[in-house]
Amino acid sequence: MSTDYRPIPAIRFAKLFDGRLDKYGVKEKEARAPDDTRRVRYLTGSDGVLEAYERGDGTSSFSRGSFRPVPWTVIDALTEEFEVKLVSEHDHRYSGFQSKKEWDDWQDQLVKEREDRFYENILRFLRGEPHDNSPGTIGMMQAEIAKPSSQATKV
Repeated sequence: MSTDYRPIPAIRFAKLFDGRLDKYGVKEKEARAPDDTRRVRYLTGSDGVLEAYERGDGTSSFSRGSFRPVPWTVIDALTEEFEVKLVSEHDHRYSGFQSKKEWDDWQDQLVKEREDRFYENILRFLRGEPHDNSPGTIGMMQAEIAKPSSQATKV
């Protein structure tokens, strides 16, 4: 699994490749199969590579592949040159939340909405109404378990 990063404040994608990172020993690494849109490029330092992505608004985000060394040279160059903080996808600021509590509350709401949909589908199944449980899924198996024994399907 990779780790994604976003700079705070944002960095314009084009500024990553205008030569200002050269003084830190950070260069662009050519891709094996170049991306014609050039929306994915690679920054390399003495200790690793960081993938740079152009977002729809012209700013950048980054990713480091699994089991690859942390490219500290690149990360340090970005944070120093652009005076930013790189936050990972595990930080509430990555998703635009002002606080961890706000992020946690949002995640709790998503879980509640998913659970509510799940239980509504179980009830629809038990009433013989259309539902979203697909055959062979865990949700369908759980719906079958919820059936009273007089309605249970014999296997």
